[in-house]
Amino acid sequence: MRYWSKAAQQLADLVEREMDQLRAIPFEDLATMQDGGHDVEIKGRTGHIHRFVERPEWSSTRILLQGPVPSSSIKIVLQGSVPSRILGSHYHVVGFVKTREGSCRELDGSELYPYS
Repeated sequence: MRYWSKAAQQLADLVEREMDQLRAIPFEDLATMQDGGHDVEIKGRTGHIHRFVERPEWSSTRILLQGPVPSSSIKIVLQGSVPSRILGSHYHVVGFVKTREGSCRELDGSELYPYS
């Protein structure tokens, strides 16, 4: 995706590069990952990239009988933002779902909407 603002384009490039690195991480390592984030410097402005990690809800009955069972998929979403020079902020949100078997599926706009 191309943006008219250089700052927005740089933010998108940073978020996409970080997402590519996350896709390469094995499922077992992603399963132990927590929410987090870090600041980024873009064109003299400080922005932020936030990582959301979600696992499907576990059945409470199964937890009581057998203990916690690792989920079979994990959702990773990156939300980047940097203040605009004029009004508001630039945002870029991407995400994927990775299964225990190693397959990845990109999240579509409706799945990413709650993060934007």
